[in-house]
Amino acid sequence: MELERIVLKAMAKNPGERYQNVNDMLIDLRSVAKELETATTKTKLITPTGLAKEEHVTFFENLWTRRLPQILGLYLLVGLGVVQLMQWLVNRYPLSPNLADFSFAALVSMIPTVFLLAYFHGKPGRDHWTRAEKIGIPMNLFASAALLFVLFSGKELGAVQATITLQDEEGNTVEAVIPKSEFRKKISVFFFDKTSGDSTLNWLQYGIPLALILDLEQDLFLNVKLGFDEKRMFVKSWDDMKKAGFPEGIGLPLTLKRKVATDQHLDYFVSGSFAKENEKFLVSASLYETRRLKLLAERTFTGLDIFKLIDELSVQLKYDLEIPHHHIEDVEDLPVSEILTNSISAFKSFVGGSYACRFKNDWETGKKYLEQAVEDDPMFAYAWMGLAGAYFLSNQSKKAEAATLAALQHKYKLSKRRQFDLKYIYYFVMKQDMDKVLRLVQYKVELFPDDIEGHAELAFFYRHKNQMDEAISEYKRILELDPGQYDYLHEIGLIHEQKGEYEKALQYYVQYANHLPEDHKSFTTIGNLYEVMGDHEQAKSYYEKALLIEPEDNSVLRLLANSESNLGFFEQALKQYLEALRASKTPKDSAAVYRSLSSTYERRGQLGKAVESLELAWAEDEKFHTPNQLLMIKLDYLTTYVRAGKQDVAFQIIETMKTQIPLDKGVALAYLSIYLELEDADKADNTIKGVEDYIKSGGAERMWRVIFSAQGRISELRRQYEQAILNYQKSLEIDPTDASINRFIGRCYRNLKEFKKAEESIQKALKVEPYHPESLYEIALVYHDMDKKERALQYLKKALYVWEDADPGYKPAKKAGEKLAEWEPMNEKM
Repeated sequence: MELERIVLKAMAKNPGERYQNVNDMLIDLRSVAKELETATTKTKLITPTGLAKEEHVTFFENLWTRRLPQILGLYLLVGLGVVQLMQWLVNRYPLSPNLADFSFAALVSMIPTVFLLAYFHGKPGRDHWTRAEKIGIPMNLFASAALLFVLFSGKELGAVQATITLQDEEGNTVEAVIPKSEFRKKISVFFFDKTSGDSTLNWLQYGIPLALILDLEQDLFLNVKLGFDEKRMFVKSWDDMKKAGFPEGIGLPLTLKRKVATDQHLDYFVSGSFAKENEKFLVSASLYETRRLKLLAERTFTGLDIFKLIDELSVQLKYDLEIPHHHIEDVEDLPVSEILTNSISAFKSFVGGSYACRFKNDWETGKKYLEQAVEDDPMFAYAWMGLAGAYFLSNQSKKAEAATLAALQHKYKLSKRRQFDLKYIYYFVMKQDMDKVLRLVQYKVELFPDDIEGHAELAFFYRHKNQMDEAISEYKRILELDPGQYDYLHEIGLIHEQKGEYEKALQYYVQYANHLPEDHKSFTTIGNLYEVMGDHEQAKSYYEKALLIEPEDNSVLRLLANSESNLGFFEQALKQYLEALRASKTPKDSAAVYRSLSSTYERRGQLGKAVESLELAWAEDEKFHTPNQLLMIKLDYLTTYVRAGKQDVAFQIIETMKTQIPLDKGVALAYLSIYLELEDADKADNTIKGVEDYIKSGGAERMWRVIFSAQGRISELRRQYEQAILNYQKSLEIDPTDASINRFIGRCYRNLKEFKKAEESIQKALKVEPYHPESLYEIALVYHDMDKKERALQYLKKALYVWEDADPGYKPAKKAGEKLAEWEPMNEKM
């Protein structure tokens, strides 16, 4: 009202009623402004007595007047509703679970903006934009965007599935809907403990987890492994378990289970137990997060039907793993009795067979169990598949083929992953069609893009086909999926080593060592590389570093013994080999030592001891290798028998191999190695075509080095030295680490009287193997022909030092001895 009076007075027509000058009006305006300012911090309150009382407004009363609590509360209420809606949508539709987290983070991050708007615009009436708003709101928007970027960068915010188009092994175009990598759950299942005393139920300790895995495998959202992965069991997990004192895999402590799951790079693991009381089964399972060893869920199921209990457990595990509800409800999930068998007796036999084959290496017992399983249920696809593998690995090719066809007839009962395994057996073992095997593995990798084993299999085939760069790409992809897979740094380094790229190999070996400085392999790998490079002292120093980490490790002691042998310290090497044998904890350890010992004896011309050690190695191999694997190992050592004058034994082994799969076509390779050792050029040449067919059918492009080397030797035996050198050089291009090829090339140059080139080639071989007697003998001949008699005699004596304990009838040593008798009188005359 006062302001209205001032305005009217300023506009009045009557001079007596209006302001005489502007200053008077300004004085009145200042007075009004002061009153207004006071009014913003004061209010009139009516006391109980009815008297008016003036007081200052509190901070919270001011916020209430501006309606900030009401606006902020409404914002949070609506925001939480949006978050709940997002959660409902995620459970109802194939949307990323990250959406709910994103919505909540966005809601919280925008609270400062809501606060500013409410504070300055919450009161009734018209308001103007303040400086605080103009600066604060843009800053909050920027900070919110930055926060959301940091929290959700790289996380999928769209659909959890993707539709892809790919080609199967037959070249047919296939469309598939697969979960995106981020949303797949990686889980390990361990054997269950039996808490009741009924020993007739022991088989369920293995049966329940095996059935649970096969049930869960139906869901592409899950990547499930047995606690002791079949493909790596004898390499790492199984050895860890046995060395820790749990040879049956039962009763492992949680810490060891976590270690195994960590080694397998799996995020979760399941530990369980069962009992039977009053005809009812009690099955309990606990789900743990691997990294923190945190118990996420613990469930118990009771019932008469063990198959139904496993079904209930598998579904509950999916909920506990937070698989989207809509997916659990919509995905095809056949009962265990449908994918396996509805016969308890068939299931029991299947478990018994799997246990005997996988964990006891008892293939005869395993086959009997599996045969009983398919007899009890002829539609038991998994049992047929297991039986096919058992027949193949026991060298029963016809039965293996029949079992594979029976499994294919019922493949609709297998999960997609197991169908791949079955087709792999069919194309690789039965048909030996490597092109289809490669397409099959490529198809598998496209369908399961985050399956590390799929990429590893693909890398293996690329290496098999000598496509080394492609193999490296697959290993690098594994490291992108899981940077903790340090073993593949070693594999990349090994490929570079095989290509002769030693500096690059060393870089990857050092990366591996930086990540795992307490792993003795970090040092032995680098030591091996220095051996190949010819720096033996450096190699030996790395082996000694590895020995400091693992003083009683069999493999380190064996490598140190090999190094001593390579440097000519044979007595010391023998002591080291014996020490390595004493330190051996498994048949695998012992077999490796006996093989190294056999190689040393053979190099020194002690063929009787070489054969004896080789047979001791094979005796150990029988304890953990399949019969099929054992035959393949023997294939590489047949020439030892020939050098020992026992070619009849070598031919007998080949005859045994003729009916095997896939060794039937590989028989030509075995014959070739024997004929070359016997220096029978014509028979070796007639065998080459069969080896070429074997390599082409198997897609083993890297094995062309064997062909080129054999062709070189055949040409050399026929005195066609120029052609021999060309073939040897082709072999060396594929495998630049093979020191023996340089010796062969030098031998050819010597026969061509190109002594300088001969010297250069043989010295390359001696750099890698300084005490290889054949190389020492060859370089002695070269220096003798170059009229460097003293040097020739020096190398000849060095060769004879290596052969000093050779068998009396060993021809190379006898020939060297004859040369010494021939040269020494000549040297004395000089």
